[in-house]
Amino acid sequence: MQDMRDCYDSLLSAAAAAANSAFEFSESLQEMGDCLGKTAVNDDEESGKVLSMLGKVQFGLQKLVDGYVSLSSSLRSGGGVTI
Repeated sequence: MQDMRDCYDSLLSAAAAAANSAFEFSESLQEMGDCLGKTAVNDDEESGKVLSMLGKVQFGLQKLVDGYVSLSSSLRSGGGVTI
């Protein structure tokens, strides 16, 4: 039984670490986008495409982070996971 608890705790810890890393990466993408937006003096097509791609990636990562947070909260509260 203790082995199961240890495994469960390790899983929660790994999920929290993954969510934190994804969140930090998402924040980095936002910072890069902000920087590109400030330095793009000309509103050219290529800069717009890059900023659009960064926005889409950041949005996708945010959805993943939200999923991790939701799952982690559910597991911590003792709720089951249904797939």
